[in-house]
Amino acid sequence: MPIAGLAAHPSAPSHGCRAAAGIGQIAPAAQPTFTREVDRAADQSRQGSDLAPLQRFVAQWAVYVHIQRQPDVAADLRRWEDTAAWTPPAAGST
Repeated sequence: MPIAGLAAHPSAPSHGCRAAAGIGQIAPAAQPTFTREVDRAADQSRQGSDLAPLQRFVAQWAVYVHIQRQPDVAADLRRWEDTAAWTPPAAGST
């Protein structure tokens, strides 16, 4: 029963759906990862009665969204990630 004077709190599913829809608009390819990670963070938070996993999730995805909203920064980050992942050929290989 709602308490007089208090605004209704959005349910977790509707809030989660709005966030997922936002990721879908900004970076559609990240949608499956976002969904998997939010589910994992929610499970960890419930199991441990601790908000830390959800707080880490929110912080991580806030940074991701901030970067993706700036195409030049996102392109730079992808180049840096590709450079960091590059491994030189093994010695003696051609």
